[in-house]
Amino acid sequence: MIIKYFIIFLSVLLTACVSKVEPEPFIIKNQKFASATGDEGDKLFSFLVSIKPTSSEFIKFDKDMTRSQYKKMMSRDVFDDSPELKMQLEDEAVLLLEKELKVQKYCQAQHTIEEVLWREYSVRLSGRCVK
Repeated sequence: MIIKYFIIFLSVLLTACVSKVEPEPFIIKNQKFASATGDEGDKLFSFLVSIKPTSSEFIKFDKDMTRSQYKKMMSRDVFDDSPELKMQLEDEAVLLLEKELKVQKYCQAQHTIEEVLWREYSVRLSGRCVK
């Protein structure tokens, strides 16, 4: 009976040690919404989401890096080199766009995103309202 409780205690302890909180892969710096009217009277929009650059977060030129800092830096995905992080940002941008369209009361019925444009640390979603 004691062995059973000991095994349960060890498994809970190991699970707690293994499940550490990972830092956010990127931090959103700002968002910009712009609207316009097309030639045929269509309602157009553009939504830009920028993130803080994180690639040089651990590099400090005034001090030597500890071994643990170096390992942490090497194990972390760099936004520039990670298609997964870029897709996560694009998904987050779509959700933020949905919220912004509701706040602006723009595109009451539906909308389509027609263009996704990537820059170094930002993504721009452009589209139009569906009538």
